[in-house]
Amino acid sequence: MRGDARLVLLVRNAVEAASGDDGWAHLTAVGNQIGNQASLDPRNYGYQKLSDLIEG
Repeated sequence: MRGDARLVLLVRNAVEAASGDDGWAHLTAVGNQIGNQASLDPRNYGYQKLSDLIEG
């Protein structure tokens, strides 16, 4: 993921938009934000799920 600046920016913006007052964001909310911003399929990056992509 680090090699793809667009992907990093997309995830970072989604986390910021989905985070609560404590600064944490649930992955489901992050996924929803990403879905609102762009079409992202983790399988295009070699992962089955968004959580695997984030962990990777």
